[in-house]
Amino acid sequence: MEYGVDKSRGMHSRLIAAVVMLLLLVTVIPARAWWNENWKYRRAVDIDAAAAGVTGSLDNVPLLIRLHSGNFDFTQAGMEGEDLRFVAGDDATLLKHQVESYDSLDEIASIWVKVPRIAAGSAAKFYIYFGNPEAADSSNGAGSFDSGQTLVLHMNEIEGMPQDSTGFHNHAASFAGGQGLPSIIGNGISLNGAADMLTVPSSPSLETNQGFSFSAWVRIAAPLTNAPLLTRKDKTDSMQISIEGTAINVEFISGENRIFSSYPVGDLALNQWNHVAVSGVVGGELHVLINGATVATTTTTLPNELPNLTADIVIGGATEKGAFIGELDEVRFSTTALSPDWLALSSKSQGPDASIALFGAVQEGEGGDALPVNYLATIARNITLDGWIVIGLLVMIAALSWVVMLGKSYIFYSMQRGNTVFRRTFDHLSRQAPIIDCDDENFGGSPLYKIYQAGYDILTRPAEHGCGREDGSKFHADCMKNFIFAIEKSYMHEVKRLNSWLATLTIAISGGPFLGLLGTVWGVMNTFAAMAEAGEANIMAIAPGIASALATTVFGLVVAIPALFGYNYLNTKIKLITSDLNIFLDEFAIKVELHKGEAE
Repeated sequence: MEYGVDKSRGMHSRLIAAVVMLLLLVTVIPARAWWNENWKYRRAVDIDAAAAGVTGSLDNVPLLIRLHSGNFDFTQAGMEGEDLRFVAGDDATLLKHQVESYDSLDEIASIWVKVPRIAAGSAAKFYIYFGNPEAADSSNGAGSFDSGQTLVLHMNEIEGMPQDSTGFHNHAASFAGGQGLPSIIGNGISLNGAADMLTVPSSPSLETNQGFSFSAWVRIAAPLTNAPLLTRKDKTDSMQISIEGTAINVEFISGENRIFSSYPVGDLALNQWNHVAVSGVVGGELHVLINGATVATTTTTLPNELPNLTADIVIGGATEKGAFIGELDEVRFSTTALSPDWLALSSKSQGPDASIALFGAVQEGEGGDALPVNYLATIARNITLDGWIVIGLLVMIAALSWVVMLGKSYIFYSMQRGNTVFRRTFDHLSRQAPIIDCDDENFGGSPLYKIYQAGYDILTRPAEHGCGREDGSKFHADCMKNFIFAIEKSYMHEVKRLNSWLATLTIAISGGPFLGLLGTVWGVMNTFAAMAEAGEANIMAIAPGIASALATTVFGLVVAIPALFGYNYLNTKIKLITSDLNIFLDEFAIKVELHKGEAE
């Protein structure tokens, strides 16, 4: 009698196991390691910090990446390099970059990439992605330089005032000299005496009372006498970095006193480009580096208080004893004391040999003409922990709802097939009498058969149910009431079985979108909080976070929509089966009344 039920339960269990195995399979299949399928090519770049003599860990270093025909195929990228993207070694984190120059005809480019962390003894790896004709330019100078770097002049202008690439906008206010000259990095400037100089107006972002860093590429043709590289001079206080002969000198003057002087150190090679860097912090050491090598570290520390200079920054110009005559490129000024390792690595990345950047082979993906669905991989890599928690809950609800939908669909199919077979058998045999002996093996989980069995039990064993007769004769009205009660009880049981687990689908329909919305709101809050913490906002920074947040809403709808369709389909099936049960209930009761009933 329970054979059909057991068979249905067994099939239900197998369906549950199949769905669980499918979910596990989807989970464990590794995602293809490709940042975005819309980009067709990529090339790995390893930064060899050991080649620069780095001994510590460095953060947020903007390194120069030189592209040329020897390490990059310009025909595979955009004409202006607008499709270039730089992705960290995890193949997920997008790095900020600035394109200083990009010439696809001459096949040469200079690009600054902000590498978030470089550790001693290990190579910092990132990828260059290219080959997407639909990509928009994402070059971002303000985001490529750390907040402590308040003045970065690439000197790449052909004409006009040299422009600051940082977010502080410390652009030159006046300039006299030569521009657009081939230099160590793209273009540079030339200053040829006292009348030639570059002036950057004072601003709060250029204060030096706590420390400073200065660097520039310098080329001179002959030894100079007290030639200023950088000067800041108020009425009583001043700071000056100058060239004495071929050596570098740094001094601070407060009132009539020279409170610090490094004395000339180092030796600049004539008619060659030299990277000059000076860094110092109040109460600490002053470091002077030439071409990435420390040539002097002062034995006496800087004063605990440096002049709080509010004067303009002057590059070049003249002193009472001499003037700067030479060429300059990549002039930088920071309000923080950058470490010698930081300055050395920066110098090595900017040098003409670029020995610290090691390029791997070009790899080709399946992108270029990919469909938008490939963005799902990018979104998945940017989903935060709270988003994954919400998605995990939604996946569990979805799995349960699909198990219910598939399981109930099979059970209803089995019920309808069993009902059809039972109905054909019952209609054929019951023409002679309402009490027939039907073999249940062919009826599966037929609810009609379950109702019939409940009535058949009373008809064949009336004494056990208070009717007091087993001679096959008609029984009295009380026994008929017992019969009606038994088949109606079986009917209610079958209706409950039909509606069981449907509440799971209503939870998926109503709860899925709300859970998704919760994940979206939470994700948007996190994105804006991260923007506030970073102090900047751009589309490349917030787009992944917003896409990640909206992913939870998509998951919520993906859970709810199939559940809605499944619920309506199953509800229709329940109504059809229930109608068959009602018809059979009345028909069975009438037949028994006609054959077995008697007046009170």
